[in-house]
Amino acid sequence: MATIEVKSWLRKTELFEAEESARTLYRNVYDSESGDDVPLCAVVGFYGNGARKLSKEETGRSWLNENKEIFSLCAICLVNKYSWVRTGDWNFQAHEKETYEETKRFIALVLDTIRTRSHKRFMKLSTHENWLGYYIRDRNIL
Repeated sequence: MATIEVKSWLRKTELFEAEESARTLYRNVYDSESGDDVPLCAVVGFYGNGARKLSKEETGRSWLNENKEIFSLCAICLVNKYSWVRTGDWNFQAHEKETYEETKRFIALVLDTIRTRSHKRFMKLSTHENWLGYYIRDRNIL
């Protein structure tokens, strides 16, 4: 439902490596027909600068839109600096001292995605026809 690549240092190189990992996951594990079932891929780092342009909203949005290589990642967080999430367009959250809003938003997005997708899967299963329940539960076979 979601993958998070965790890096001690997140620099531009590691950002592109995380993108390549996400792209490989999509290409080798999931096919293009999967739709909503492909996982949200994210990367979080604790130190470094990521791509320096990502630290400002204007330059970061331009950089992400210009770098078409970044299309498999949906969330990028550099703790104590910024986070970017793609919900249609890329959205920026700067670091706020003492509240770490950038990190909280990143975690909330990933957890909400997992919860939403889990619920969708459950709903698909709950509409599933129970062919064996009659024989197992209703007849006290177990």
